[in-house]
Amino acid sequence: MNTQAIWKKLQAENIVSGKMPIQAQLDHPWYIRLMQGFAGWLAALFLVGFFAVAFEFIFKTPNRVLLFSVGVMCSVVSYLIFRSKNSDFLSQFALAISLCGQILVAVALFWNYSYRNDNVFFILGAYQLALAFILPNYLHRLLTAGFALTALLIGLNLHGIWGLGTAFSAIVVSFIWLKENHWGTKNQLWEPIAYGLVITLIISQTLLIGKNFLFWSRGHNNAWLFSHAPLLASLLVALVLLNVLWVIVRENKLALQSKEALFAAIVGVVFVLISFKIHGLSTGLLITLLGFMRGRKILLALGLFAIVGFFSWYYYNLEQTLLFKSMMLMVLGGVMLLAFFVLKSIY
Repeated sequence: MNTQAIWKKLQAENIVSGKMPIQAQLDHPWYIRLMQGFAGWLAALFLVGFFAVAFEFIFKTPNRVLLFSVGVMCSVVSYLIFRSKNSDFLSQFALAISLCGQILVAVALFWNYSYRNDNVFFILGAYQLALAFILPNYLHRLLTAGFALTALLIGLNLHGIWGLGTAFSAIVVSFIWLKENHWGTKNQLWEPIAYGLVITLIISQTLLIGKNFLFWSRGHNNAWLFSHAPLLASLLVALVLLNVLWVIVRENKLALQSKEALFAAIVGVVFVLISFKIHGLSTGLLITLLGFMRGRKILLALGLFAIVGFFSWYYYNLEQTLLFKSMMLMVLGGVMLLAFFVLKSIY
């Protein structure tokens, strides 16, 4: 006897009345979900290994169309699994299949083209961005959105447009988080995408600092844009940071002549000037400010982690003397202490 029949029998005996309540979904303990997720990945890897051995000819013969078709089929299968019954095992199983499908699509695109072909990265990024919007899974959207933005950044760098990709990422990240109030019922869509873009923004800024180690940097070492990419990215991200401060002033309906607005402007400009020497600081401040503004602890933690990381890089690099770096950090500490006492006096 199912629950519907039991409910009708109780209604007949006048024990209950009204419609049968919706059965709450059973919430498994985290360790059960972890084991189910691990089992899903293990099963997917075995399945992919089986197909790799059974269809070995796909990888031996340079058939770009066949590889692309199999990759798209993996994405379709993942979509159908994600749309079915909610299960940690099936979700992780579908995630592994989708990632393998994306690898097959990437191999198909790169088979007849060099990895230096910027158009290939744009096509791959567009495909992954479409998957991020279509496949309804939180972790899949987070990873795929990050992969899509990474492919776009690599394509821009192959064009020789160094630093502008990071600035574009900062604009997109700030726009999405500033529009959080408009997400509405699409929170499960925009939240993972926004977090994926934030993580990619931090990584891209980090790679700009160590640009000489990038595998696609050969041939651009003498270009002015390549040499000044970290500084250019810091400048453009700093402008985005000032725009976020302006949005905060407007949202809180502060007058431009008020003490709070003037204080925010002065502190913002000081941090922007310091970020020209400490590359990446403006990126960390932007993420921290967005996290504080929207009350997102994870976003706030990512921003603080980025600030500490970029500070560490600045302190241990050998481009400037230790005395100069100590003076710069002392100025920054003084600004933060001054900001603390000013805020304490205002509020």
